[in-house]
Amino acid sequence: MQILYLVVACAIFFLFLFPNTFCLADTNMKSGSQCSEADYSDSDSTFQTNLRSLLDSLVSNVVEHHGFYQNVVGEKANRVYGTVLCRGDISASNCSDCTLNSTREAPNDCPMRNDVTIWFRWCFLRYSNESFFGDMQQTGVTVTNETDFDEPSVVSEGLPFMNRVAAEAPDKSFMFHTAVLNTKLSLETKEDGKFMDLIALCGTMTISFILMALHF
Repeated sequence: MQILYLVVACAIFFLFLFPNTFCLADTNMKSGSQCSEADYSDSDSTFQTNLRSLLDSLVSNVVEHHGFYQNVVGEKANRVYGTVLCRGDISASNCSDCTLNSTREAPNDCPMRNDVTIWFRWCFLRYSNESFFGDMQQTGVTVTNETDFDEPSVVSEGLPFMNRVAAEAPDKSFMFHTAVLNTKLSLETKEDGKFMDLIALCGTMTISFILMALHF
């Protein structure tokens, strides 16, 4: 099975690919969104005005800050916190486009909600009326396709492989790292495949935080 995991720890992206059997086009598809259940604000509220200013600032600044930007707009009860993270292997223009799309889609998916998270293949966005910077968030989305496998080593070798990549990611440029594990997709056909791990980290994360996130 080919799986794309996007797990928020500030934000971590995992991409597991088997290109010899199935090719997942790297297009900027929306993977999912999550809305707060109870927190609402009126369309003409100060919070919504601050939110629009925040989203504009994320779009304007994310490329200049190498694909990761956080900001806070407003005071006290009307304060809104926001962060955006682009995948480290995409171009500046794709990062800008994804951020713009996410700032448009998030309010549409979760109208008037005060805490919203949205995942695209190329970027991740969250805003909230409460600070979440540097906190572990045990939320995420999973995207799958129907490509199957029955080789036990894919599972037994997969987690140690991810742990190694996660441990190396903080020392990489922009804290972005990819690696490939060659394996077999099927015991019967002995068909070759590749298990790819892609991790992009927020600037506030520690290695213990990263490895903890791998086990949720």
